[in-house]
Amino acid sequence: MHLVFFDKIGVIYDHVVPRHTTITARYYSNILKGPLKRKMAAKRPEFAANGWILHQDNAPAHRAIATQETIAQLGIEIMPHPPYSPDLAPCDFYLFPQVKKKKIRGRHFRTDTELNSAISGILNSMS
Repeated sequence: MHLVFFDKIGVIYDHVVPRHTTITARYYSNILKGPLKRKMAAKRPEFAANGWILHQDNAPAHRAIATQETIAQLGIEIMPHPPYSPDLAPCDFYLFPQVKKKKIRGRHFRTDTELNSAISGILNSMS
């Protein structure tokens, strides 16, 4: 599984979740506070300094109080995601089809590492 954070310019951060790991509020909050915050500062310093808007779905880890507290501490504004609104899920309509189209469809990977490397390479080359 990959947690992918992107904007209209490209991928900001692609986090590979280890096999058998559950995305909890603590896990997700640590990603927001650590690697995502660092990547945002490096790749989009104008947003890191002035605040930015995060659009996420209504997954339990995203709605958890601990996550909401982390988001408030980081000064991130949340764009609401209404329930049952697949037309507002850019991953489903843009990101995933692009990854599948670019040499993932029809290929067989021997290891998780090989698959994750291929996906990360595609994500990081997208604009």
